[in-house]
Amino acid sequence: MRTIAYVDGFNLYFGALRKTPHRWLNLQRLIELHSMPHNRLVGIKYFTAKLNSRPNDPDAPARQATYLRALGTLPNIEITPGHFLTKNVRMLLANPLPRQSPTVEVVKTEEKGSDVNLAVQLLHDAHLDRFDCAIVVSGDSDLLMPLPSLPLGFSSMMGGGSGFQLAGKSNSISVRASTSWTNVAGTLQIGCH
Repeated sequence: MRTIAYVDGFNLYFGALRKTPHRWLNLQRLIELHSMPHNRLVGIKYFTAKLNSRPNDPDAPARQATYLRALGTLPNIEITPGHFLTKNVRMLLANPLPRQSPTVEVVKTEEKGSDVNLAVQLLHDAHLDRFDCAIVVSGDSDLLMPLPSLPLGFSSMMGGGSGFQLAGKSNSISVRASTSWTNVAGTLQIGCH
């Protein structure tokens, strides 16, 4: 079964790997270990934003670039960059001192584009019939939104237990939300039988 893995790299790293010894993860090996024997991995699509140097971690961009170069040595991998938006914002203090302003100015950095890029690529590949099974590696629940749009003509999504079933007129596609990789990230397996 042709299988493509779609990986939200920023979410994977900051949500599951950052404070573990597994930061230098071989994505191909991970996906192969957790796939069914009949899955044939034909592609890994990795979505991330390039890090900017920060005063508290000036070497982060160099470490990320090294990891992305290592990922680039895997066969059938595509790396799609998003970007970071950095701005100064005022935020409330949890416990302001007496006569202290209840707000403080902070630098807020947000990753932009990776989840949208992933969803658009997933829908595009589904439309072009590039996979029989899609594995989405992310803890971002926003990625559940594009799933009802996967196969054209599918009309409803029914929840049930820990998974979902997308039902259509003459066929159906299963969507399983899995926490079996909780050490690494949440996953969705789409169209895998």
